[in-house]
Amino acid sequence: MAKKLDFNSIKKPTLEITMKDDDCTTFRVTTPRESCVERLEAMGKELKDIVDRGDRAEARAVYELAAELFNFNLDNIKVTAEDLRDVYRLDLEDMVVFFAAYMDFITEINNAKNSLSRTTRNG
Repeated sequence: MAKKLDFNSIKKPTLEITMKDDDCTTFRVTTPRESCVERLEAMGKELKDIVDRGDRAEARAVYELAAELFNFNLDNIKVTAEDLRDVYRLDLEDMVVFFAAYMDFITEINNAKNSLSRTTRNG
């Protein structure tokens, strides 16, 4: 029996995010490269402190990482750190909410992969 694997038909998990701009733009973000996840995890540990300190350079780094993550979207919408702040009107508190939701999204996917891996090994 012939089997077929078509990567074009595989639906990737997404986190749907509706922005605060006038058009209520929706992003369907997907999982990023591993290096982005590592930076997200590192930043997440100190994100609340960054918000409290209000340091402009640190805030800029938060928006840049967020833009990089937003650019992993199925709609091929390209955004910059400035877009997130100015066009989509996200403040640093919104960044805290975004990063928490995104980490939950990634954790869910990893848990599903680990579950599938255990099933495959045991089955």
